[in-house]
Amino acid sequence: MPLWYNTYSGFKAVSFNQLNENLDVYLCCPGPSLKEIEPNRLNGVGRLVAAVNNSYPFVRPDIWFGMDDPNCYSRQIFWEPFIKVMRGGYENRTCSEKHIKNNFNLFYADVEKYNNHEHIFTKNNDNTRFIWKNNVMATALHVLIWMGAKNIYFLGCDLDNTKNDYHHTQKLSKRKKEWNESLYNELYGWIKWFTKTSAKYGIKVKSCSNNSKINNFMEYIEIEKAILNSEKNIPTGGELHHTLDFDKGANK
Repeated sequence: MPLWYNTYSGFKAVSFNQLNENLDVYLCCPGPSLKEIEPNRLNGVGRLVAAVNNSYPFVRPDIWFGMDDPNCYSRQIFWEPFIKVMRGGYENRTCSEKHIKNNFNLFYADVEKYNNHEHIFTKNNDNTRFIWKNNVMATALHVLIWMGAKNIYFLGCDLDNTKNDYHHTQKLSKRKKEWNESLYNELYGWIKWFTKTSAKYGIKVKSCSNNSKINNFMEYIEIEKAILNSEKNIPTGGELHHTLDFDKGANK
């Protein structure tokens, strides 16, 4: 099974395969441009807010992905009620010396190296093992596609740390900046491949990351226009009826 959660009687498997079929996804990354958005506008009908790494707590997601040691993130995230996905094999890691594997809505993903990356679009079922490419981005995208995503918007995906490392105030040493830069260069090529290949499988990807490198190959759309698209044709409000308006013989 692809995802596992812990109970006091051991780990149990769960599948979210096609759980969010055709629900738009706003994938938030911690790049500098993330701070240009109004985070409260992200949450709403017709969309799933997904976040990776330290885009939380600026963004409050519906689902969060982190593949590094728990102490790489804002500590309170592991006590948040939304879904959290970490990498299998990290279930015994602690956060500020506290065990977290029994925490609510915390899942561990089965991952493996893929020779053919296109399998993230084709091998999605209740026994899927997610792609592991030594970064959270590929795994998160695979999980979201497995859950049914067909429209994915990228936010804060800058792949550039020449001016600032992140949207938040954390500053990195030269060695860590160089490590990130190498990762961004690798991700640039992979996301370019992902953008082109996803179209073959009916998945649309667009950038809401202002001035990002990904805009060289990915269509850019302003966040407000994206939200209008997600909310289009969804009914809101309306008269509140009583059950007897529809079921005359309803029992008390």
